[in-house]
Amino acid sequence: MDTDLNDTLKQSDILKARLQAIRPLNVEALQKIKAAFEIEYTYESNKIEGNTLTLQETALVVNEGVTIGGNGRTSRLLMNLHLLSKGYVITSLKANNEAKQACYTALEQSHTSGDREAFNRIVANAVKNALENCLRILEG
Repeated sequence: MDTDLNDTLKQSDILKARLQAIRPLNVEALQKIKAAFEIEYTYESNKIEGNTLTLQETALVVNEGVTIGGNGRTSRLLMNLHLLSKGYVITSLKANNEAKQACYTALEQSHTSGDREAFNRIVANAVKNALENCLRILEG
């Protein structure tokens, strides 16, 4: 594991511990987080494929196992279910052209050579950013 990825994972664990220390969150804190991230989580991550997965569609995937379309959207939902089960927060991958290309390149590298380092780094940075944003909302 490269040093940058290892450092990012350590930073994420520190941020996660800070978040765990203020859990359970009260209703007001939960509403703040929901308001701040609802648009990003509903739309930003799914812009990668040029469309969106609504909250209702997300509920269908999670609660009933219905696949709406696109392996990418389903994969990101499963990624977030895994993150939530480990005490992390919902994380979205950025969809600007540069980030999208980096993600596709990392996925291709992972698929062709088995080297997951670049993709792991992208996800680790996204998780760290999501934790920082969540804590900024709760503490600021």
